[in-house]
Amino acid sequence: ELGLVPSTSEGGRLQVHPPPLEANHVIRIKEQLFATSIGIFPDGSPLCVSYKHYSKPGFPEQLGLALYRVIECVPYGGILIFLPSYSLLKKCTKVWKSGLFASQLSHITVLVENDAPFPTVKQNYLDAITNKGFAILFAVYRGKMSEGISFNDNFARCVICIGLPYPNAFDRSVTAKRAYNNEQQRTRREADGGVLCGDKWYSQQAYRALGQALGRCVRHAGDYGAIVLLDQRHCGFSRNSLPKWMRGAVTNLRNWDELKQSMVQFFASAKVVADAVLERQQQDLNAVASRKRTAQASAAAAAAA
Repeated sequence: ELGLVPSTSEGGRLQVHPPPLEANHVIRIKEQLFATSIGIFPDGSPLCVSYKHYSKPGFPEQLGLALYRVIECVPYGGILIFLPSYSLLKKCTKVWKSGLFASQLSHITVLVENDAPFPTVKQNYLDAITNKGFAILFAVYRGKMSEGISFNDNFARCVICIGLPYPNAFDRSVTAKRAYNNEQQRTRREADGGVLCGDKWYSQQAYRALGQALGRCVRHAGDYGAIVLLDQRHCGFSRNSLPKWMRGAVTNLRNWDELKQSMVQFFASAKVVADAVLERQQQDLNAVASRKRTAQASAAAAAAA
């Protein structure tokens, strides 16, 4: 998809000639996209979703509270929530199903990607939004829900991206690839069409997967939605690695109390803008159809004469 490659400031791609294509979005970014990065939990402690942090006791509960604070700000539609791994997803949902998080969301359909076959989970999610107007779907980066599926309009009014989906650093293929890139870089320069160093390649894989997840919502010119990045690493220079179309739209949330008011205002105004865009598109289509009918009538009259 256009615009989902990492920024050239990260050192380009494995193939740097020609440079990667980065496109702007078709929507009015400032009016149809709400994008924020959050680096603190509601209690003010640092929000970092890495193994060092999420292996600590109480982390799932903290993360569940943060998610609920975001979820309650979305007035309607579907919410897609992406986590870095199935192991973290399983750990958190196990806690959430029996705790405060479950009771807070007892009135909402909540689905988890690997709880049933993919087609079943996807259809249940779509049906819940169609029939009830609201649903939540938990999934993982690089999973089937995060790539190649268009959750347009109400099927994804909000995407919440938790952490950064770095590949398993201890996987043999990953360690071999990093070592290979480092070795190749000793003899070939990136500027001459060489390869990225191992660390840059490793970081690039995370942002590619993140970019795919971000692209599940806001799928056409008359669409709108909110993107929430939950991790303090999204609040700094790493933002330059986000897709070009949203890079300049992300703001840092410094106070959780401001979130609800900001999102409520966004959804109210964005719907008006999106409806106007769709109305103009329909008017343009009607005008084209009218001109076509007129031309056909003229051609028929000329043939009859």
